[in-house]
Amino acid sequence: MFPHYVGEFIGAFADECSMVSRSLEKMLLIAIGLTSVVIVGIPVLFHTLNTISAASNFTMANDFADRVHNATGRVDSGTTDSVSIEISVPDYVTITVSNDTMTILYEPTDGSSQEWTREYSHEIVLTAPNDSGSHLLAIDLIGDKIHLEFIALN
Repeated sequence: MFPHYVGEFIGAFADECSMVSRSLEKMLLIAIGLTSVVIVGIPVLFHTLNTISAASNFTMANDFADRVHNATGRVDSGTTDSVSIEISVPDYVTITVSNDTMTILYEPTDGSSQEWTREYSHEIVLTAPNDSGSHLLAIDLIGDKIHLEFIALN
């Protein structure tokens, strides 16, 4: 019917099509896998970055509160009459005073909050920072009051 070589050609062509089909299947599976990784991975990556950022912001607020309270405590205890430090006021931090009590509040947009409150033996007068960023914090004992003044450096 057909010459011998035509049958071999058709058989070889069928094998070649089968190999191309398997290669296409592999490429399609790889494409689906990569798409799945991107669809699932990107939101997980963003969530991880937000978590790390929130932890970093909290750590900065905690360090800020420690430095302010420790410096104020040195003046309050009489170790020194005045302290000046360069300090970075973190985002989401507010400072309030009521007579001899100072409260530093960290309240990010996620609804959580943390406050660091300390009572001193002197009344506190505060000139609070207007915004976050680098400030010079001057703490002075004037009469029987501790004056805290945040002066923006930027």
